[in-house]
Amino acid sequence: MRYMDNDGNPVNNVLNADDARMVDLVSDFKLNGFDQNYSDNDQAYGTQWAPGHSNHIHFGKTKATAQAERGEATPPNHPGPKTRQP
Repeated sequence: MRYMDNDGNPVNNVLNADDARMVDLVSDFKLNGFDQNYSDNDQAYGTQWAPGHSNHIHFGKTKATAQAERGEATPPNHPGPKTRQP
């Protein structure tokens, strides 16, 4: 997805992004199990870095996380799905 500016509009350059808004967005994705996230501002956003991400950010899940959420066989040493307490 594109980075967001101060008004919540998509922008095509990480330098024009609202860092506080993007940190909140990354946090929301992480809380929902997205554990394979890439951006061009990895240190500020707490994501992994990958070349070619100056105009967009990726949110994804590893295969093991997705399998665990679907109740499929969980690989050894994987914590399994996170459950929310009511």
